[in-house]
Amino acid sequence: MQQEDPISADRVLADVRAIGHSVRVVWFLLVGCAAFVGYGILNLVTPRTTRAWQVRATSRHGDRDARKVVGETFQGLLGDDPGSAPSSAVLRRVRVLGIVEIVCGLALASVIYVKA
Repeated sequence: MQQEDPISADRVLADVRAIGHSVRVVWFLLVGCAAFVGYGILNLVTPRTTRAWQVRATSRHGDRDARKVVGETFQGLLGDDPGSAPSSAVLRRVRVLGIVEIVCGLALASVIYVKA
């Protein structure tokens, strides 16, 4: 007969640490997904507000700042003119972006939760 090795305390402690680490990672990722879904809901429900936040945040930075370049590029992709009131097409694009954020956030959260 083959004798089994007794389980050492070091091995048990390492397993507990690994489980604790993976649980923390899963919660961290789920909180990130919740933020993604939350911003998607804001984009869907109040596109004027989120558009105003984005325009204000972009205008705070200097011309050579990367945040301003990214913000202006994003505004260009949406077809937005920050100097004028948002058109219905821009608001519709922001709502669609919100729907995409919600769907992706929920899909990612379900994959993370199932894999955990």
